[in-house]
Amino acid sequence: FRSGGASLILKKKGKEALKTLKDNNYIMIKSYKKMPQLDSDKKYIVHGRMPYAIDRNKNSGLSLANYTRLGITHLYTGKGKTKGFFMMIEGGKVDWSCHANDGGSSIHEVKALDDAVKVALDFYKKHPKSTTIIVTADHETGGLHFPPNSINCTQLLKQKRSYAVMCGKLNEYKKEKYSFNKVLPLLQKNYGIRKFTPEELKKLRKSWIILKGDKKNTILYGAHKPLLLCMQRIFNKRCGLKWTSGGHTASPVPLSAIGVGSKVFADHYENNQIAHKLKSLIKPRSKK
Repeated sequence: FRSGGASLILKKKGKEALKTLKDNNYIMIKSYKKMPQLDSDKKYIVHGRMPYAIDRNKNSGLSLANYTRLGITHLYTGKGKTKGFFMMIEGGKVDWSCHANDGGSSIHEVKALDDAVKVALDFYKKHPKSTTIIVTADHETGGLHFPPNSINCTQLLKQKRSYAVMCGKLNEYKKEKYSFNKVLPLLQKNYGIRKFTPEELKKLRKSWIILKGDKKNTILYGAHKPLLLCMQRIFNKRCGLKWTSGGHTASPVPLSAIGVGSKVFADHYENNQIAHKLKSLIKPRSKK
């Protein structure tokens, strides 16, 4: 069972994929509202886009923690109660926010994952002799680092919208051919910065002209919106955050584990060894 939160990507072979799922008795659900009604002995694929945690509101539907809680309930009240179950909970948008060097969104995504882990820990506390929880990542993204005591948390928490939402807003502003003076209040409001230095304003204005004119400058901006990349560099600097990349890095990632057999996850190793270590903890059921 995988708890994540994403749309089902069906491209050229969409009909074929859906037929295969149906033939294997999967029930497709697009609305989170039907989640509490799941039959514990049936198989489902619940798919739908989850917003970034920073963008959530009362109409956003289930959070990652909600999906985790309902997933555990669905599995443990069914056959999983007697046979056991495996569940993967992914905070997938941590990766996307770090690709964009989006400091404000990143911290909210990590918090959302932490909330989901707490749900799993609540289950572990009730079943400590038969539960193992592992928390890790498949890779690091962005190369985020900061000197000790350098983070300005007050400023970091002033960001109100994700890079993704801001991209949509800027596309609207670009379509309406807004001047930079009309764009500036949007940046001030959503990044919590009232005043910019003359040099910062110069860079922001220039990046808006490049974006509005649709000039390609992949060397400086890559696939990112020039104005947002410039804005986020200013914001990250004020928050005390530094990024070394917009992609995946070779930095090692931490792994924490608790429960049955958790000691086998100590030490350092390639991440493909996690599956083998998990397999070593699973004892085959007797056929009798």
